[in-house]
Amino acid sequence: DGHMLISNPPAANPEMLNIGLSNFTFEAWIKTDQIQSNGRLFLKMSQTENSGYSLRLLGGKLWAHYFAEDSTNTQFSATPCQGVNNLSDGLWHHVAVSVERGAQIQLYEDGAPTTACTVDGESFSLVNSGIPTFGGNFDSNYSNIDPFDGMIDDAFFWKSARSETEIIGEMCGNPNTTHTDLLGYW
Repeated sequence: DGHMLISNPPAANPEMLNIGLSNFTFEAWIKTDQIQSNGRLFLKMSQTENSGYSLRLLGGKLWAHYFAEDSTNTQFSATPCQGVNNLSDGLWHHVAVSVERGAQIQLYEDGAPTTACTVDGESFSLVNSGIPTFGGNFDSNYSNIDPFDGMIDDAFFWKSARSETEIIGEMCGNPNTTHTDLLGYW
């Protein structure tokens, strides 16, 4: 088990995964190697710009959060949203977070909506120079300080808030990798 840094985007797409004010969805299949697993599944943030978003396991439960800081160092944060099921059981689970900016964060576990958290009127941009990562969080020395102990497969990042029907429709089938809202598939 390790981590993966997603290389800097190619010159043709310098804004990859900088979603600004857009809605977004991240989804993947995960399997933990131990009971009560913690760790980052996906993270895009910059330690110097203090903005980004994260999907992780905490106490075996899915947890999503996004945050930013403006030029006056005023912090803006969407309420962290926590799932309901313990996913640290050594089995494969499909997880998704669908974010409709200014409205809600919806978590899905194995295709079923589990938790919806209201987000009131935030309008901060999620643009930073951080390198997106799977399986951990890194300090300034690139040491993995929040490793995910398990496997991650078929990860998707969409620049839209995907519906339950869309998530279920592609979760077990062949995904449409030519969709215009698909920013990444790993």
